[in-house]
Amino acid sequence: VVKKEIIAYVAYKDLDVSNDIYHIFVKEEYRKNSIATELISIIFYKDILVEVDVENIKAINLYKKLGFKKIRELNNYYKNGNDAIVLLNCYNQ
Repeated sequence: VVKKEIIAYVAYKDLDVSNDIYHIFVKEEYRKNSIATELISIIFYKDILVEVDVENIKAINLYKKLGFKKIRELNNYYKNGNDAIVLLNCYNQ
């Protein structure tokens, strides 16, 4: 019996100058296996931009480990009132 399930995905929009990540997900039991890193590397053929909730420290640390730099903060960005930071990773650096 083969069990098929989605263990990870990245939702992004391919824009003219960048790929904007909307959501990245890795199922809990598959985390710490570099799956998120691999997903990001697949779409890293141009600059990548992402907004992250300031309280999502795990995501922020992952992006920073992959070379993303904070470019600005967005106040009250999320429906719950949380701020977001905008991170950018430039392809041609």
